[in-house]
Order: sequence, then structure tokens, then C-alpha cells
Amino acid sequence: GLKDKIKALEKDKETKKSDAMALKNTKDDLQKELDASNEAYANLKNRVKVVATELKERRTECRTLTVQVTTLTESNELLKTQIINLETQIAQDKQIQGDNK
Repeated sequence: GLKDKIKALEKDKETKKSDAMALKNTKDDLQKELDASNEAYANLKNRVKVVATELKERRTECRTLTVQVTTLTESNELLKTQIINLETQIAQDKQIQGDNK
């Protein structure tokens, strides 16, 4: 009768209390996971900014080096031309000296 109903209600109350505690624990665990995920996201976002800045700097450096390579290549070609001209002039001078002997 009534005692059995009271026992059943008390048991149901304990079960619900236990379920509520389990849900709270699950919620707490999920909150910890969310916090860790948010922190990881923030760290990755910051890393992306750092890498993007590095990339921008590298691109600038690349452009600068490309200009330097072009300048040095042109200078190198000019020097090669000057060497050829000097060698030609030396050869002509030797020929002239040989003809004058």
C-alpha cells in the first residue's frame, strides 16, 4: 500500500538525484572540453597570424632578392662583355706589335 508507494517514490527520487548528478558531471566534463577547445582555437588563430606575418615578410624578401639577382645578372653580363672587349683589344694590340717588328 502506502508504504510501498512511499518507498517507490523515495527510490525514484534517489534515482533522479543520481541521474541529475551524472548529468552535472557530464556537463562539467563537456565544459572542460569546450574550454580546452576554445584555448586550442585561440592558440591556432594566433599562430595563423604569426605565420601570415612571416609569409608576408618572406614575400617581401623574395621580391628584394629577385631584384638583386636581376641587377647582379645584368652586372655580370656587362662585366663579361667588358672582358671580351678587353681580350679582343689585347689580341689586336699584340697583333699590331707583332706586325711592327
